Amino acid sequence: MPNNTKTNVPTAGISWVRSAPLAVVAGLLLSLTGCAWVSGIFGPPPVKLANKFKSNPNGPQFTNALFNKVLSRYVHKGGWVDYAGLAAHPQYLNKYIANLAKAPFSKLGRDNKLALLINAYNAFTLRLILDHYPHIKSIRDIPSARRWTWVHWNIGGTLYSLDQIELVLRSDFGDPRVHFAINCASIGCPELARTAYEPADINAELQRQAEFINNNPRWVRLSKSGHTLHLTQIYSWYSGDFDQAAGSVLKFVARFNTRVAAELAKGNPLAISYKSYSWRLDSITNKHLLKVN
Repeated sequence: MPNNTKTNVPTAGISWVRSAPLAVVAGLLLSLTGCAWVSGIFGPPPVKLANKFKSNPNGPQFTNALFNKVLSRYVHKGGWVDYAGLAAHPQYLNKYIANLAKAPFSKLGRDNKLALLINAYNAFTLRLILDHYPHIKSIRDIPSARRWTWVHWNIGGTLYSLDQIELVLRSDFGDPRVHFAINCASIGCPELARTAYEPADINAELQRQAEFINNNPRWVRLSKSGHTLHLTQIYSWYSGDFDQAAGSVLKFVARFNTRVAAELAKGNPLAISYKSYSWRLDSITNKHLLKVN
């Protein structure tokens, strides 16, 4: 680790319920009843959406060529990952991660920063799984101290946890579409893209991904009656982000799903039902486990 590596990054707070044992959650619920900050523990910490960075078209660029080699070779249609193949040939992933440590992050323009952070989150998650593969069935099988809150991943000389990267993506770019772009190596997650996100096309790429997720019954499904909208748990966990961006979760979904938009335009009330979330690895060998509810 280089001597100039920094770790002075704001933390995302106590890791939330996705990683907490049930007994711990129950105990904390009893001890924290009535605390105003309980929602920040048992859900992702709330953020105020803002677009904090400026464009810098004449500034430095960061290449994702190595990550594209990883994604094109080891990610299959549907976002299913060949972890065994990647574990046998991790050299491109390792080199890409090494390049992230040298990235001139502070000098990059807004879209370069956004693309880099999304790609970095996905690359680091792949590396995290490989560090424990094939002895895990889920990312949650990894000890919590070495999972989402582990301050280990180097971007431009500063160490981040995955939670911290996610927090920056949520709070500093003002665009909840990022929730459909970052991947947690699980069947329930939005699928991992087979190409890296690029700064020149980042808006169009996020739009395509949001449209895809919000029109795929794996994550979003309007009942035949048109009365109930079945949604990925992501809309529950990060409801505050979607509320800020569109006024409500329903209105955010309607930006990308024409059927939902039509129902809202007619004034038809929609009940929300959140889908069960599978934390099983999004491995190509687990493709048969996918169940659309």
